[in-house]
Amino acid sequence: MHNLFSIVAQGQEMVLQLSLHASVIVLAVLLIQFTLRTKLSARGRYALWGIVVARLLITWNYEVPVINEIQSAPVMEMEMVALSIPVESTIVPSQAFEVPAPPVAFSSEPAVTTPAPRVVAEPQLPNVWPTIVMLLTALWLLGAISIPLVTLFNHRRMTRRSLADSSTPPAWVMQSLEECRKEFGIMACPTVHITNEVHAPTLLGAIRPKILLPSALVKEPSPDEMRLFLLHELTHLRNGDIWFSWLWCFALSLHWFNPLMWWVGTRINKDRELACDEAVLRQIGSHAKGDYAQALVHAVSNLSDKKNKRYPFGLAGIAEDKSEIKRRVESILSPLIHSKRLRVVGALVLFVILVGAFVKLVPTEKVVEPGVPTFNVSQFMESLDYHMKT
Repeated sequence: MHNLFSIVAQGQEMVLQLSLHASVIVLAVLLIQFTLRTKLSARGRYALWGIVVARLLITWNYEVPVINEIQSAPVMEMEMVALSIPVESTIVPSQAFEVPAPPVAFSSEPAVTTPAPRVVAEPQLPNVWPTIVMLLTALWLLGAISIPLVTLFNHRRMTRRSLADSSTPPAWVMQSLEECRKEFGIMACPTVHITNEVHAPTLLGAIRPKILLPSALVKEPSPDEMRLFLLHELTHLRNGDIWFSWLWCFALSLHWFNPLMWWVGTRINKDRELACDEAVLRQIGSHAKGDYAQALVHAVSNLSDKKNKRYPFGLAGIAEDKSEIKRRVESILSPLIHSKRLRVVGALVLFVILVGAFVKLVPTEKVVEPGVPTFNVSQFMESLDYHMKT
């Protein structure tokens, strides 16, 4: 049991170091996003969060030695310093002067013995630090286990409820899906289900992906609008956003004690949708910006006005938060970045952040031998004359 606790404590210490390092990277990512602003594409902003997730999960570091040069003193100089120090006379213990003990006076009266003073030991406070460490370790382990279990339970329950209340989509929806599949070149096309469990088009599942469509969007046939919805969900599928969502769930379960990571989760979801919108616009062309923005507004019309504070791991919808619709529409209507120079700058920024995230500076001492010392004859003779006189 003690060995198991020791292993868990070492793992907690390693996770704490990774969390602190990732927090610094988060600040660097926010600084880059604020500095570049619109010059950085939505895909680049989303890719920066991938570096943060990688830092939270990967313990490997590339060690770079930082050499501190230390100059050693020459041997001859050390001998000269030793000769220049006067040697004090020492007293041999065997020849030390002994002080005679005072004579003992004999008396017929009984000797009075004085009791030895009673030494009262000071009360020792108990060391509660190991107990606190054990409690903190147990609390961290409880959160690291319970968060993924609760997430998997909620995901499984939502999948069952959505499939139990689903119906077969009409033919025109399946035709739009087939056209989108050919346009993207996707071999394994996800299944489509009409359900009342979602209020906006949603992609669900990583191994067996499913597209969930709300019943309100299917009642009014609109093939052009449905095509945009399906393109958005297929873009999530092609980019691997569901897998990235599960990676983030695992990273957050290990670093749940860091409040900054919970806030990062909201930024990841927002930048993910912006990156998906940007990819869809590149696919359909700039001339369809107005149609895509109108379809997005129609998709969020059935959402609640309350802000969704949950973290929907394992799914990606076209709209999960109604409060972000204004920002997304402004991003859709803004001009796309086609400059090759900005793309090169963005790639360099990603490379620098990636390298800096996995570099560890290791201090290393290097002894530098000085040149051959010169022998000072006059200084040696003066030192020798001093010792002969003393």
